[in-house]
Amino acid sequence: LSPLLRKHDSHWQKSFYDHRLRADEDRLPVFLYIFLNPFRKKLIPVDNKWSGYYCSANDWNWFGPLTNVSTRPGAL
Repeated sequence: LSPLLRKHDSHWQKSFYDHRLRADEDRLPVFLYIFLNPFRKKLIPVDNKWSGYYCSANDWNWFGPLTNVSTRPGAL
């Protein structure tokens, strides 16, 4: 990806790195980081939902019981 960014005179955000989750890696810390970030940055109040969230049914099976929410984010 870096060569493509350089071609368009772009670059990674400072202190940014990407990481591919491995099949045996614990997903919860990464998911919580993403899920909680808008609240930590005070982009939305803690009692609101972030409209950009979507959680697949498979992911909700393991993440849902860790929350106090009955409907997965992004569910229609």
